[in-house]
Amino acid sequence: MSCLGLIGTATPMPVVDVLLDAAKANDHSAFDMVNIWGHTIGQIGGHRAPGMWMMGGAVRLLERSPPGVLHNDLKACDDYELGESGKQVRCPTSLILGELDMMSPPKRAQTLADDLADRHIVMVPECGHMLMAERPDEVLEALVELTEVVINQ
Repeated sequence: MSCLGLIGTATPMPVVDVLLDAAKANDHSAFDMVNIWGHTIGQIGGHRAPGMWMMGGAVRLLERSPPGVLHNDLKACDDYELGESGKQVRCPTSLILGELDMMSPPKRAQTLADDLADRHIVMVPECGHMLMAERPDEVLEALVELTEVVINQ
């Protein structure tokens, strides 16, 4: 692997029981919780592209997933334990984190960051967990910078 970009990650990644239970029951409230906790308050209703609705689009995307998919994803996050895996990564790695992320708070990425041999932390200001939707230009810039590091080696 030449490089690694980790977006909105944390360890541990606990998921509250009310969200896990709603997702397991395929209850629509799980989609609402992911949206509310995943976006910053400044993004409610807003979108950089004219005619698009960030929160509504995210809900529609979740609604298109087959039953059980969201629960499986959330359960994998909840069950994940870092262990020694971070210490095995030797390539340049960027941790791209949302400053206001409530689902994977940046402070929870520190253990992983400490284990990575060649790391760079990019803190995207005024951004929640939905980094690619809320701040696509900043995420793209961070990924381009990461690949430029590899190209220039």
